[in-house]
This record gives sequence, C-alpha cells and structure tokens, in this order.
Amino acid sequence: MGLPKERLFLVIRTALYALIFLLGMFIFSPLSLQMNVHDGNCILYAERNSDYPSKSNCNFCIAIGVLFCFIYGGLMTIIGALRLLEIISDSEKFKGVLFIVNVVVDAVSMFLVLVTASILSAGLKAVCDSFTPVGYHCRDIFLIVNSSGEHDTFYNNLAIAEGGAWICFIAWIVQTVLGVFIMYRNNIIRIPCLKNSSSTDIPGPSADGNKY
Repeated sequence: MGLPKERLFLVIRTALYALIFLLGMFIFSPLSLQMNVHDGNCILYAERNSDYPSKSNCNFCIAIGVLFCFIYGGLMTIIGALRLLEIISDSEKFKGVLFIVNVVVDAVSMFLVLVTASILSAGLKAVCDSFTPVGYHCRDIFLIVNSSGEHDTFYNNLAIAEGGAWICFIAWIVQTVLGVFIMYRNNIIRIPCLKNSSSTDIPGPSADGNKY
C-alpha cells in the first residue's frame, strides 16, 4: 500500500530541503575559504594588473548560500522531519496561509540562487579569461596573494561553488514547481489553461425539462 499523497508530498519536499541545505555549504564554504586566502578580498571578475574587484559579489553569493540554502533549507528540513514523525501537528495538509507563504519564499529563493549561480559562472569565466595563457586550462594556473606571496590555485574552490549553486537552483525549481502543483491540486490557485478534475462541475438536467 502506497503512502497517502499528502505524506508523499511531504517526504519529497523534506528531502529536497535537505539537499538544498547540503548544497548551501558547497556554495558559501569554498567562497569563504577563497576570500580568507586573499585577506578578505574577492577574486570574482578579477583582471590582470588591477586591484581586487568589489567584495560585494562574493558577499552576496555567501549571504544567499547561508540564508536561503543553509539556514532556510535546514529549518524546513527539521520542520518536515518533525511533521513526518508526527511530533508537531500536520493539520493544514498543504492548504493554509503558511503553506502559501512557504511556496512564495521558495520562489524567491529560486530566483536569488539563479542570480548567485550566474554571478559565480560569469565571475569565474572572467578570471579564467584574464589569467589563463593560450594552451592552458584555468585549473592549471594560480594567483599570487599580494600580502603573503602564496600561490593560490583558485579554480577548484570557485568551480565547486559554481556547481553547487547551479545544482541548488535545479533543486529549487523542482521544489517551487511541486509547491505550485500542490496549491493547484488543493484548489488554492487556479490555472486558466488547465482544469482540475476534482473540482469540475457536471451539469445536470434542467428543472424545466428539455427546453429549446
């Protein structure tokens, strides 16, 4: 016997939040480490023979990874697990105002993670294009840290953050689409081009008989 649909939806959403929680660490941890190597500076969009670019690019990506993936994803994972274990009440069954707010926050998170992934991809490409000689791959080069003279092979850290952000974005797409589908299924929202079979009205006979 299969799981009830509401419980199955809860299992899937909780698993997705757990995945997002883990992927958040792959976004902010490598970026934080990279900034520490360069004394708190951000190398995204760095160019040869120029000062460090603005820290805001890295700070934004770290903030989104921490707030909307690690903290929010972790919190929703815990709430979902407690609901599955019936430690906290699950009376709303995806029909209350809190669930609508939940889906809206999911959609906002999806958009912000898309921006984060785009910043990381464009920033890493700019660094590689600026510093990689012809015939070499970006992973083979290094930057020299101004303060210490250390050699920083930056590519792996930034590539991990970039990959984590794009996978996280895909997870957020699935989570958001699933949330919207549940809202549609529970008649919270209506999509004009679709008909919900559970709420279709079937016309009955006219009270006046057959009238023409």
